[in-house]
Amino acid sequence: SLDEGVTVDGKSYALSSFGICTTKYTEKGKFYSAKVRAKVLDFMVYLCEKYGVEKSERERRRDKNYDNIRSAIIYIRDNIREKFSVDALAQISGMSKYHFIREFKRITHYTPVAYINVLRIEMARRLIGEKDLSIGDVSERCGFDNVSYFTKTFKKYTGVTPSELRLEKRSKEKEMKA
Repeated sequence: SLDEGVTVDGKSYALSSFGICTTKYTEKGKFYSAKVRAKVLDFMVYLCEKYGVEKSERERRRDKNYDNIRSAIIYIRDNIREKFSVDALAQISGMSKYHFIREFKRITHYTPVAYINVLRIEMARRLIGEKDLSIGDVSERCGFDNVSYFTKTFKKYTGVTPSELRLEKRSKEKEMKA
């Protein structure tokens, strides 16, 4: 049985993780699939650490790669507004550029550039609701140097332009007030 001593908000880690996964899956919000995969991966790591058997050399190398990629992900999240190069991220991870790209995609299911764009677009979706920010300001705050590239990337990931999303949000706000 799972260790009932490990708790999150008074529930066992296993029950809490399962509840979060099912909530994320049933909400089906933007990027829900990636969020569920991330939570399941966290839970699997917990199970492996707690109840795993001795690992093969190949598994140990993969775990090291996971830790290396995780350090790059933390760096990306902490510095999302900055410019990134794959070479610099690979260096942070202690890997060659090509090995880093391959392992990053294996672990996250995204290329490093796509992962960065997903995070930036999610940040932009939140900021677009702020009335005092222009689309250019939102673009800049999210780490995009070029508004045109920002708009193109935003539409690629969301299906609408930033201006269209802003109009949608404003019309919903008006409907709620009426």
